[in-house]
Amino acid sequence: MDIQIFLIFFIIFSLSILQSVMGVGILLFGTPTFLILGYSYTDTLAMLLPASLGISLFQIFGKFDIVRTKSAILIYTLPMVVISLSAILYLQLSIDIKKIVGLMLVLLGLVRVSSYLKHLLKNIIISNRYFYCVLMGFVHGISNMGGGLLVLFMDSMFKLKDEIRINVAFGYLLFGIVQIFVLVIFSIESFNIMSLVLPFVAIITYYYLGNRISSKINENSYQYVVTFFIFIYGVLSFVNL
Repeated sequence: MDIQIFLIFFIIFSLSILQSVMGVGILLFGTPTFLILGYSYTDTLAMLLPASLGISLFQIFGKFDIVRTKSAILIYTLPMVVISLSAILYLQLSIDIKKIVGLMLVLLGLVRVSSYLKHLLKNIIISNRYFYCVLMGFVHGISNMGGGLLVLFMDSMFKLKDEIRINVAFGYLLFGIVQIFVLVIFSIESFNIMSLVLPFVAIITYYYLGNRISSKINENSYQYVVTFFIFIYGVLSFVNL
């Protein structure tokens, strides 16, 4: 097997485990990784979106009873994802906001460490959820890295790990559907055989490994995992990317 193909498979395998636990991962961490490897933004989307969609579908399958994704995402976030991604692809813009997003995630990760600040942040998000949803859609459309913001939003809306994870997965699923729709319109040539193969890698990883790992993580551990990866990703984005 070609070393580059093996590397792609390994990245998807690793991030599929992470997404099984957090509800996000393939897009949030895969996007900067593939950009560093030299792939274009459109090629990166074409490879990662189908894999992410595959896991999201399996995560919510049979669990629609706890899907309570807020209407604010449908009304404010998804249109902004479409508008911002369409602008990037149509105008062929190259906007690098990874360091800004990274710094924001570092600050949010630090906030999550403090129960007082976490409670304060939750109130701020709830009080300004419409603006937050618009911002989340804009960030995700131009960078594919709105997953961290989505986790924080759902964490502010729900208490239980399964509620947070399933609603994050459902929100991610909606993000992915509209992104693929836009990508088909503006850059259908970006899709290739990897766009078909990688979803199977992700789904198999989730079914045989990721889902089992997720079931063994309790509420407190879940919160620690989310905070850890938000913080680490923020540091890496701000310093290195």
